[in-house]
Amino acid sequence: MNAIISFGFTLLDSESRFKTITQSTQDAIILADQHMRIISWNKGAKTIFGYTKEEAIGQDVNFIVPDHFKEAHNRGVKRFLQGEESKVIGNTLELKGVNRNGTEFPIELTLNKWKTGGVYFFSSIIRDITSRKNAQASLLESEERYRKLIELSPDSICVYQGGKLIFANDEAATQIGVQTKDLIGTDSFQFLAPEHHERIKELIRKLNNEKDSFSNEEIAILRVDGKKHYYDVSASLVHFNSKPAIMTTFRDISERKAAKQQLQEANQLLKKLSNLDGLTSIPNRRFFDEKLDNLWKESIESHQPLSLIFCDIDFFKEYNDTYGHLEGDECLKIVAKTLLEAINDTDYNVARYGGEEFVLLLCNSNTQKAKEVALDVMNKIHSMQIPHSSSKIKDIVTLSMGIATMRPKKNISQSELIDRADKALYIAKTGGRDRYSTFNSNANR
Repeated sequence: MNAIISFGFTLLDSESRFKTITQSTQDAIILADQHMRIISWNKGAKTIFGYTKEEAIGQDVNFIVPDHFKEAHNRGVKRFLQGEESKVIGNTLELKGVNRNGTEFPIELTLNKWKTGGVYFFSSIIRDITSRKNAQASLLESEERYRKLIELSPDSICVYQGGKLIFANDEAATQIGVQTKDLIGTDSFQFLAPEHHERIKELIRKLNNEKDSFSNEEIAILRVDGKKHYYDVSASLVHFNSKPAIMTTFRDISERKAAKQQLQEANQLLKKLSNLDGLTSIPNRRFFDEKLDNLWKESIESHQPLSLIFCDIDFFKEYNDTYGHLEGDECLKIVAKTLLEAINDTDYNVARYGGEEFVLLLCNSNTQKAKEVALDVMNKIHSMQIPHSSSKIKDIVTLSMGIATMRPKKNISQSELIDRADKALYIAKTGGRDRYSTFNSNANR
């Protein structure tokens, strides 16, 4: 730290012109090192904050920051030192400072940085704007100023006192669908959609007790024609006729909200399509993987069994060779539709796993229940009587199925369930096809 402070003083000593300027201006000019410790403190800083140079040098700059802003200040410094760009650097902001007496007052801050020898330094020019703010406050108390601001604004602006609307511009009346004179005296909530009443009451309470403004609140207003329009609303405490009032600004965001809704719907549709098999229109492998992952986690918590059935169309390559790929596609569609119809329970899921292979995922289902589902599927496929002259076991399309059931545990991966079902499918195929087999069981059908 001593090396950095020494560097700062050496720099200042070599810049006599800079020193002359900093000591003659009424503004506070404060320099700080990369740790935000003060290395230079001019007369303006002493006048504004009440601390001498000797008292200020070496202090963290947040000692002139009000307590309720220190956390945000420290977060901003940390983000900058971690390499994030700061919106504060190079801009002039209106903030709050605190002087030696603990009095909080408005300031105008311009903050800049420079880098020397790989080390960051900061310079801040601070101006006490208490007089300006007082003048602005007095000016804003003028009813005529409010009237001009309201009338000239392209936004809808209303002023409320005691829960009643006492002033509004023409744009506000146009948005609601009435004459301006018909708005005067109406209740604050008269045109507000009922679902927003409690939220606005809470915001008004905060306006009166905790803060002097709020912004970017989305509300809905009911026009006199019954249509609902959405608005971005800001409000602040003001004085109107020397009495406290609330001035609100409304900006119609109905089109933006509608566009956002359309985008959300489009994204939902895109997500749905991304989870569907393009040929059969049933869920695809991606859906299955996500569903299995979710159900596995749920079953760990519920301690319920989870069953998986692999379904494979027997001799499908021969089917394609005999009937062609177009007929093969039709066969896949029929099988997919039959599987969907066979499992109408909300706890059951079907997906195309790939090629001629399908999967049935049954939650809260033990091995016996899975066997019943497999048998039902087999019978329904038989009943479809899809011709298959190239089959080596029957002259119709048949399925081989492998069943696996597990009670998921945290230390076991769902891939174990897939592996077991795949092994059971292999047993069904090598056992003659057109049947189901369960993992670790020789009772094939």
